[in-house]
Formats: sequence, structure tokens, C-alpha cells
Amino acid sequence: MAVLRANPDGSVAMAGVLADLLATLREVTNLTYRCHRVKDGGWGSKVNGRWNGMVGEVRRGEADIAVAALDITPERSMAADFLVGMLSGRYRIVMRRPSSADFVWTAYTMQFQRDVWVLLGATAGALMASLRLVSCWSGTEMRLSASDAFFISTAGRVLLLSCLLLQILLMAYYTSDLISGLAMGPPLPSVNTIEDINRDSKLTLGWRKGSSLGEMFQTSVSPAHRRVWEKAEDGGMEALTLSMEEGAARVLKEPYLFISSEVAILHTFGQDCRMYILPTSYFPVQQSFALRKGSPLVPILNKV
Repeated sequence: MAVLRANPDGSVAMAGVLADLLATLREVTNLTYRCHRVKDGGWGSKVNGRWNGMVGEVRRGEADIAVAALDITPERSMAADFLVGMLSGRYRIVMRRPSSADFVWTAYTMQFQRDVWVLLGATAGALMASLRLVSCWSGTEMRLSASDAFFISTAGRVLLLSCLLLQILLMAYYTSDLISGLAMGPPLPSVNTIEDINRDSKLTLGWRKGSSLGEMFQTSVSPAHRRVWEKAEDGGMEALTLSMEEGAARVLKEPYLFISSEVAILHTFGQDCRMYILPTSYFPVQQSFALRKGSPLVPILNKV
């Protein structure tokens, strides 16, 4: 929403939607300002009792206004004042889309689940044993060798016909599913929600350091959301990244999922065929600029 370009004097020039909003405020209120990048690159979260990012700089008086689409959360509202909500946002999760390389050894076995393969093997064994018993115990049958396929009794013929019909049905289903799978490519992931992520111990969900997501997961009324925070704490917060680029790299290399604002996810990964964006969105929130607590600019700018 904002693009920063460095100026020779060390300040930065802004472009984008947020820059246009700030320019409108300047024109209406005759506001003057000089922009700089936040030193630690974060939006603002409380770590070990100290605020970092934009919220931290505003709180410490290092900046008068934080120009960003900052989520308005209860904890942040205790550290800074926000203008009335300018934008509405929510969060989406992205993961790596399965590729053909993931199914090199399973492309010809994934037509049936493991339990079905076991059942088919057991059925085939039972049918072979039944054919052998019929050939040995039936009074009307001749004793068969392993290469014989000749039955006289009705029971033997019905059993053999059942085996042939089962073989035809299985081959028809297997072949059609195999051709469809090879033509259409790998299936989409079975992960659709945070609950699905929590159920798979191999998967890790992470987000960018300094965002409000830590507060949202930690204080959520949903046990599944709080479980995400607990797993991040258990892992020493190694699931968190310093940038969107780092998150994208981990998604492609690890069993890792990355959550960020819907706008950022769609803009960054929406056209990337290697990525799969989960359908569910989370944490609808109002977003706005943050100012120092008790700043006289708040009532003035809120009237614009």
C-alpha cells in the first residue's frame, strides 16, 4: 500500500494509497512532515515489556505519526492513539502447492488409500485360498496345479467369475483414476483451516515479527488459534520471520505455512503457481494510522 524511496537527505518519499491519504491530510490541515523508515522494520508488537516497530517509535516520541495500515487492537490502543478506521483488513494463509516431484513414487499407488490397498491384498489372498480349497475339496473337481484354471462345479465357476469381475472393476477404476491424475496433475492440499494445520504435527504456521498476529493468536477465544501461539512459543518463536520474502522462501523449502494480510498475500502470491492460498480468512480488523498517546493531532485529523 506504500512504496518508499530514499532521498539524499536520509528521509524517504512515499507513494501509493497510504501516501495519497497522508497527502490529503496535509492539504486539508496544512500539515508538514518528514518521513523516515522505521528502524527495526516492524509494525509494532510488545516483546519483553517493550514496544518495537512503528508503535514503539510513536510511543517513545521518535515519530509523531506512524503511516501504515496498522491493525487497531486492544493492546496497541493502550500504547498509542489511532485515527478512525481508514481500511478494513483480514488475514490469509499461504502454503506450497504440491508438485509432480512430490508424487514420483506414489503417482501409481495414490488411486487408493492405504487401508483400501490392504483390503484389496487381503481379498486377493482370500480368493486365491478359496479357489485352492474348492479345487481340492470339491468332489466334482479335478486337482489343479498352480497353472490350471479349469473348474467343473458351479461353486468353482461362480467363484472364478467373481474374481474376474472384481479384476475388471478394479482395473477400470484404477486406470481411469490414474489417467485423470496424470493429466490433471497433483491434487490440491487437504489443508484448509488452522484446525487442519494443528492436526498435522509436521506443519508450522508462522508470521512476520512485529505484526499484531501474535496478540491476535494469544488472546483469541478460539482454542485452535491459541494453540498456534503455544506452538510458536514452544519452538522459541523460530516460526516468525523478518520479512515477507523470508516467509516465501521458507514456504517453498519447508513444511511451513505463512499468514499475512490478505492484500499482501494476494499481491505477492496470487499469480505464483507454486503457492496455494488457503480459502479461509481470519481476524477481520480495522486499520489506520497511529499517533502518540494524547496527541493533539488526533481530534484534528479525525475531522478530515
